[in-house]
Amino acid sequence: MAGTVVSDMNIIDNCDAITGWTAWGGSGLGTDAEQKIEGSAALGVKANGGSGVIYKTISTVDFTSQYFYIWIMTTTPNKLYNKASGGIAIRLGTDGSNYRTWYIAGSDTLRGGYECFMINPTEAGSISDVGTYSYSAVTYVAVVFYTNATSTKNVNFWDYLHRGTGLTIYGGTSGAPATMADFKTFEDSNFAGVVYPYQGVYYVQGKLYFGSTSVSSDTYFSDTSKIVTFIERLVGSAYGIVLQGKSAQTTEVYFGSKSGSSGISGFVFKSAVSTAKFTFTATDANLTKFGVYGCSFITADTVSLPAYNANKEVLNTNFIACSEVLASTTKMQYCNFISAAANALQFNSTTCTSYISDINFIGCAYGLEITAAGTYSSFSNMTFSGCTVDINNTSGGTVVISEVGTSNATTYTGTTTINLDVSITIYVKDTGGTKIADVQVDLETYADAKMTGAWLYRQSGGATWTDQTTAANNATANDMDLFYTSVTANDAYYFGEKYPFKYLALNIGTAGAGVWTLIWEYWNGASWTQLTLATNHLLDGTSSFTKSGTKYISFTPPSNWAQNEPNTGMGTYYWIRARVDSYTSMSTRPLGTQAWTCMQILNSTTDSGDGKVTGSFAYGTYGTTAVWIKARKGTSAPKYVPVKTYGSIGSGGLTATVSMSADVIA
Repeated sequence: MAGTVVSDMNIIDNCDAITGWTAWGGSGLGTDAEQKIEGSAALGVKANGGSGVIYKTISTVDFTSQYFYIWIMTTTPNKLYNKASGGIAIRLGTDGSNYRTWYIAGSDTLRGGYECFMINPTEAGSISDVGTYSYSAVTYVAVVFYTNATSTKNVNFWDYLHRGTGLTIYGGTSGAPATMADFKTFEDSNFAGVVYPYQGVYYVQGKLYFGSTSVSSDTYFSDTSKIVTFIERLVGSAYGIVLQGKSAQTTEVYFGSKSGSSGISGFVFKSAVSTAKFTFTATDANLTKFGVYGCSFITADTVSLPAYNANKEVLNTNFIACSEVLASTTKMQYCNFISAAANALQFNSTTCTSYISDINFIGCAYGLEITAAGTYSSFSNMTFSGCTVDINNTSGGTVVISEVGTSNATTYTGTTTINLDVSITIYVKDTGGTKIADVQVDLETYADAKMTGAWLYRQSGGATWTDQTTAANNATANDMDLFYTSVTANDAYYFGEKYPFKYLALNIGTAGAGVWTLIWEYWNGASWTQLTLATNHLLDGTSSFTKSGTKYISFTPPSNWAQNEPNTGMGTYYWIRARVDSYTSMSTRPLGTQAWTCMQILNSTTDSGDGKVTGSFAYGTYGTTAVWIKARKGTSAPKYVPVKTYGSIGSGGLTATVSMSADVIA
């Protein structure tokens, strides 16, 4: 079954008679039964070689949330002045001394035949108001034809003055859905003037509502490969597409179609001019399902999308020179944002990254606006090219972004940290090119890496935490307070990294002197556990912070070492701590200058299928990083000679192949 289309239009005057109309400065006012658009007649006047004003007093109309429509035709457009000079104008007001004027057409814009013109009476006029104008109490309407020559018969016609906002479509089934053609069918007999197809384009002036909020009827709208253009009119914010529904009814709306996980054969939604933009709103909770597939939005105003629902999605869609898209947590993938003059896309929740990925931002002023503070993990395949600012943090708080895949955001506003994770793949093969399974691959930093976290903790007098990460990463002498000025048992210094590490290098500028003991501990997922020589091969080159110079605390990373966040704001990393186990006295307080680690980025065994190991690396934090790639296999036949080789992790990650020779002696 075809869809049903209804309008919210109300007649102001059907123009079947001249009753109540007065021609001032014109002549020949009369009806014409042949030149009508609807009803029994239209009204017409001659060209008078000047300004012809035809007006009528009407019942009071409140245009606060309604628009004015009128059908107009001239058979001699060459006798009109152009639009900028007021060739055809509309006046609305209370009388001939209090009104607003809008220039709507002229010799340079008319295309021939009847055309429906729409204005938003709340918008500014083309020229200054006369007297006092109120759009909430209009009782006067006038049509003005400004001509440069005369005619002997009526050549300027108007018909069917009406008011409303637009058209609503509902009904249809999955087998016979409602389509854009239903709008044409409605317009052919109702003349609302909201939608008219011409040469394959659906021209729109007003709002289009998909689904009904009042009719107890299901809606199934589905159409493909259509062009919808919102035409140039004096409308301000009157244009829009609204997806809506009614409780207990099913409402499904699809623009384009879905092929696999991609959107194809979509619509082009376009504003003809930047002063007459359309909004797109799909936030109604009674909207059951919708799909925007393979579409393009060109010069659109705000696009508002709903919270996540598995049945609501936007795929393979372009947003070109649009206002901001308020994504909420709608599923959105494979989309492009191009030439946005301000913010292109908005994230309002840290969960947005669970549903939105594979987005390109090209030449935008601000690519992504983030309004909610927090950590945005799995920021997947979000690429930025030629944007003034990639991330616009307007949350007022701290935003941490963990980029993965091809994500490449670098510029930002506010308190923002961008962590780019890149992929690592290591293949292991023998000298003949055959993949080898069960090879232990260890990937660790070639040079000392900067500290991700360094914090001093004091237990006495109430827990006190001091962030010394900056001090640990610069070369300023003695700016790391390894102890507080007064020390008690269980005071501690914490060192943290994004990855497990095999040693901690600590440059002590001032060696401590006194009587105390330190123990080194790690987090096992449930509690702090001591690192020991017997179990972890622990060697403390600092002798509990009592030796100066660069010393090493080395150990074998425990297999149950787990990430944790010892205190709010420290970050969830792999932490070790040097805890004061006993304390007697201190004559010299130990001070550090700088700290580094040797991170173990990967420690895994090659699989039996591909002979490879995979992982990721926080490139956004550490930048290009030189690494050792170590491979060994000696637990089962055939055995191979251990290999140690060099590699580098860059912005594109690291893919490397290690070649191992058979150990013929073993």
